Amino acid sequence: MHTVFLVTVGMACALTSWVHRARVKTIADLVKDRSQLLIEVLNVEERERGALAEALHDNALQSVLAARQDIEDARVVDQPAHGWTGPSAPSPTPPARCAPSSRSCIPRCWSTSGWPVLCGPPPTPPVSAAG
Repeated sequence: MHTVFLVTVGMACALTSWVHRARVKTIADLVKDRSQLLIEVLNVEERERGALAEALHDNALQSVLAARQDIEDARVVDQPAHGWTGPSAPSPTPPARCAPSSRSCIPRCWSTSGWPVLCGPPPTPPVSAAG
């Protein structure tokens, strides 16, 4: 009777050991998957931060360059046509001011004298009252 009891207890211990090993292996696999997912998330986050920073800084740089061009244009308008003392005479054609993707471009027109002026919609003709 003791022998049957000892064999039963031994088999129960072996079965418990096998279940324990299977659970430990499952937990180890889950930890490995979690670590890989964490690394992937961190890499994606880093890429997105870089893309966002590039987009923000590019837009800011475009704004700064546009403001700088506006300041230079204002200086050109303030200078008289004769006795020019600036770095170069104004061009009768507009300089490239904005990137093609820029949405904040201010349209410029150039008068016949070569000085930049702001453009607007064409003037509407006055409506005459026909009687």
